[in-house]
Amino acid sequence: MVIVVFYYRRKTSELQKRIDEKTVIVKKGDDVTLHTDVDMEEICEILWTCEGLDARIAEIRDGTRETFDAADGRFRDRLMLDETGSLTIRNIETGHAGDYILQFKRCRRRRWTFYKRFNVMVNDRTISVMEGDDVTLNSGTELNKDKQIKWLFGGISILKAPIAEISGETGEIFTYEGKADGRFRNRLKLDPLTGSLTIKNTSPEHFGFYERQIKECRGVEHTLFMVSISERMISVEEGKNVTLEIDSEKQKDDQILWMFGAEETLIAQIKGENRETHDVADERFRDRLKLEESGSLTISNITTEHTGAYKAQIISRGTTSYKKFKVAMLVEYVPVKKGDDVTLHSDSKKYRKAIRYGGCLEIKIS
Repeated sequence: MVIVVFYYRRKTSELQKRIDEKTVIVKKGDDVTLHTDVDMEEICEILWTCEGLDARIAEIRDGTRETFDAADGRFRDRLMLDETGSLTIRNIETGHAGDYILQFKRCRRRRWTFYKRFNVMVNDRTISVMEGDDVTLNSGTELNKDKQIKWLFGGISILKAPIAEISGETGEIFTYEGKADGRFRNRLKLDPLTGSLTIKNTSPEHFGFYERQIKECRGVEHTLFMVSISERMISVEEGKNVTLEIDSEKQKDDQILWMFGAEETLIAQIKGENRETHDVADERFRDRLKLEESGSLTISNITTEHTGAYKAQIISRGTTSYKKFKVAMLVEYVPVKKGDDVTLHSDSKKYRKAIRYGGCLEIKIS
């Protein structure tokens, strides 16, 4: 079971109260419990509602606990209310995503207090993308005048925030690139026909949860995507050549810069028809680099000192994109039969040096 909780507080003008708000992310098919965290000795009544539904879904009154299916039956045999008033939704589906509101009456005051709001998000889809590549989150629909699509982003260090939306009625597109700490600036594109969202030139800061809201007359449909960003890892044997591919069609006036290491030291560049390679201060790349016409970079006779991070900056038609690679050394092949045990020894100087520089062992299973 995977449950992620983000929480924060905000003021509401209508009640002038400080209200707890929590975002709860749960995997489709798992159970989730929304905790009241109140002293029940002071509470006479508890009421649970789901925003968008006109009816209660659970309550405690006069010591009696009761749950309700809702008019469309979406909660049938799924709700459980314990003695603390905490609500459990079992075998959760995407149709159960939304805002759940907890209200209670204190025995002394005998009036309803708006206490907590839980934004439940159901993770139904996980998408993995290589760092530097584009990723498209499909809307799964086509726009019409009755639909409005909104995209929101939330991560471990950031509260859920709107980043893009489109109106089917007017065709207007809005991207909120200043939201989410500005991490989406110049990276978002909305399809005008479907409302699908493309994130260009992804980086680790785009890892997180993306919520798609499709609003129609009948209500709001919530879908959650988790996007994970992976490094582009290339393993190579010592003494061999390796080519880092750009995988894009180079234009005549494009400029491509190749950088190496954490300091992003420039080692090669191409502008128009001019191609240059550079030896860094320690000359580790002397006579080893070759720039292809496509802008791809070949490193020949590779050793452990050439392992590490490589970054290509591609400037084309006024836009800038990046490709990142992690090059690791294959130290030795270890043959092993399927089902057998294998021991990877790291006691030799050769292994220790390779591991220090980010090397790896390749296991061949026969």
